[in-house]
Formats: sequence, C-alpha cells, structure tokens
Amino acid sequence: MDMRLWLVRLVWVVCTICSIVPAPAFAQNGLGSEEEVKKAAATLFDEGDYTKAYKLYSQLLATYPKDPNYNYRFGVCKLFSQADKDEALTFLEKASKDPGAEKDVFFYLGRAYHLNYRFDDAIRAYERFKKEAGAKNAERLKVDSHIASCRTGKKLLKSITDITRGKQKKMLY
Repeated sequence: MDMRLWLVRLVWVVCTICSIVPAPAFAQNGLGSEEEVKKAAATLFDEGDYTKAYKLYSQLLATYPKDPNYNYRFGVCKLFSQADKDEALTFLEKASKDPGAEKDVFFYLGRAYHLNYRFDDAIRAYERFKKEAGAKNAERLKVDSHIASCRTGKKLLKSITDITRGKQKKMLY
C-alpha cells in the first residue's frame, strides 16, 4: 500500500509540474528560450544569412502567425533561400497590409513581384516603398534602378509575346 500511495503522489506531482511549467517550444534548435531565438533570427537576417534565419523565423511564425514583422522577415527569407519565389508573396503581401510592419516590406514585396514577372505590381510596391521609407532608403536600395528594370522587363515580355504571335500566324498560313 505504501508503494501505491507513493506512486499516486508521484504521478500527481509530475502532472502538476507539467501543467505549470510550459514545455520549451524553442528548445529544438538548441537556443533554449524564445528570446534567444528572436535575437539569433534577427542577427542572421541582418547579416543576410537567410537560409539559417528561415528556420528560426519559421518557428517564430508558427507561434505568432499574425505578427507582421515575422511574416515580412520569413517572406524575405523564402525569397532569397528557396527556389520557388512565388511562395514568398503570401507572407510579404500579408505583412504589407499591416501598418505595424517594417517599411522595407514594400521593397521586398516589389522584389518578389519583380522576380515573378509581375512587373506592374512590382513597380507599385517599389513606388510605395519610396513614399513610405523616404528618398535616402530608396537610394540605398537602388529602387529607381529596379523600377527601370521592371519597365524593361515589361517591354521584353511584350516583344516575346509579339514574336510568338507572329510565328503562330506564319505557321497557320
């Protein structure tokens, strides 16, 4: 009987402790606390190590799916570390709709549109970035050059379409 009572008390203590002390959700990455993950993710992002930052922002976004800056940073990480550039748009578009998002979101949203051949959308996002972030930041990121590149891309796509249509007409005759 003493053994059973001891076992019941032990189970009760373990259950009580487990219900009070949360399991470390961020311990999987070896960093320990959520604050360490946030700090490491921000450092990696600022250094441009998007592949490593991607994993950390993925964890943070799983916990805080509506956070505009985690969506923004995760979108940037996807843009520069994943082959499918289209996937970044979901996160960048979501972040861009929140007034609390970092202003650079419009630049990277423009880059994502640009890399997905959505040149009109890219130009609008770049222009919004210029308006929101100011001339100094626009110059730092060479926004006018990206806008010019989008305009050239639009012309090239139109030329390719015209050539394709011309070939099709010739083939039909």
